[in-house]
Amino acid sequence: MTNRTPSQVIDVTAIKVWYWIDMARIALARDLRRVELQVALLSKRIDATHDR
Repeated sequence: MTNRTPSQVIDVTAIKVWYWIDMARIALARDLRRVELQVALLSKRIDATHDR
């Protein structure tokens, strides 16, 4: 097993935390786009119903 300095451990931990936060941000953006699409589709259905 390799001995790591505290600085190296902190660096690796910071990278892992940044990666985790970035993945959460991407997932949130994806979910928001999905909700936005669902709202747009629902709005179209409501408009189509009122046009009859």
